[in-house]
Amino acid sequence: MSRNLESNMPSDLFYIINFSCAIIASIIGLTFSFTLIIIIITNQQCHTAVCYSFSIQSLSRLFFVIHYKRRYLLTWRTHVIMIIFNWLISSSIPMVPLFIDGSLGFEKESRTCIVKTNAFLAAIYCMIMIIGIPLCVSIMVYCSILYHVRQSTYRILRSDQNINKYLTIQNAKRELKLVRHILIQIVCASCGGIIFLINVFWQALSEIPLPKPMYLLGINLTTMGVSLMTIAHFMLNTQVKKIVCRYSCNCC
Repeated sequence: MSRNLESNMPSDLFYIINFSCAIIASIIGLTFSFTLIIIIITNQQCHTAVCYSFSIQSLSRLFFVIHYKRRYLLTWRTHVIMIIFNWLISSSIPMVPLFIDGSLGFEKESRTCIVKTNAFLAAIYCMIMIIGIPLCVSIMVYCSILYHVRQSTYRILRSDQNINKYLTIQNAKRELKLVRHILIQIVCASCGGIIFLINVFWQALSEIPLPKPMYLLGINLTTMGVSLMTIAHFMLNTQVKKIVCRYSCNCC
């Protein structure tokens, strides 16, 4: 039985390539993340940037776009509280699988110590808490902002038929930017979790054994999804991009 399992395992080259890609993706993600943090800390004009997570970014935009009359929501203190609250939640979420028997351990197929995909309750819990809820919160908030922007544009057009075309174009660009943010949320989360989710339901619902390469792909694509999020944080921050480009031009 053991020999049969070993014969069905992917080759060492498969693991080397996958782990190398995951390491490269992690290095790229960390590089963009550290660059973003350093630029924000060292440049005063970027101190208002909220870049901890997409969820906090979306809530911050919701406060500034829709609830701007409630001044206490726009303060730095409110954003610090949100970040601390996010940290507390992020620290408590990984504790739960520790109390679910058989959920954590070495997975031979992926050669990693993780939440096992065959531990259905623990795996689904992690997917919902780590990807599902933050994604839903971000999408709901951005959809709310998009609806508010469209309604505001519609009211302006109704009140003044001779409205400046430039203002209309600017509002349209803002709507497209919000839609782009929503799509980025979906793509990053899908890239990071879709294969892992397939693995979980496959093992729970099917009697056919899960193909061995799928175990490692689920983990590595999650790593790449997180790296995509950090790159998106950087690319969507216009102030930081301008400063980095200026530094790069000065160095050249």
